[in-house]
Amino acid sequence: MKSIIAFFVGLLCCCGRADAQSVRLKEFLHPKPEFKPMDKAFAAGVKEGLMAYNAFVTKNGRPLFCMPGDLALTATQAEEIMMRWVEKNKARVTEDMLIAGLMLWAFEENFPCNK
Repeated sequence: MKSIIAFFVGLLCCCGRADAQSVRLKEFLHPKPEFKPMDKAFAAGVKEGLMAYNAFVTKNGRPLFCMPGDLALTATQAEEIMMRWVEKNKARVTEDMLIAGLMLWAFEENFPCNK
């Protein structure tokens, strides 16, 4: 399982923009037209990667976030959740932050686990 996750993480890194390996908030908010489809695909991959990793750690320990079992979260919905979180936390967010971390924090806040 770890090798599968490592493969997809590596694939995401290779499929990023030419000048960086990850997408930062500033690039996501103000994309160059030629990068917009790749940024959207990258965000969808981040969502899938976070969900896959969360399933793995749920099976082997404590989950990072707890989505309802009947929720089929789309990439667009994940982006909207992230952007609402960014807006709510704009005092501590910079445009140089990676969208992967921002999406994780948004999921943790929007889908908390009962402690």
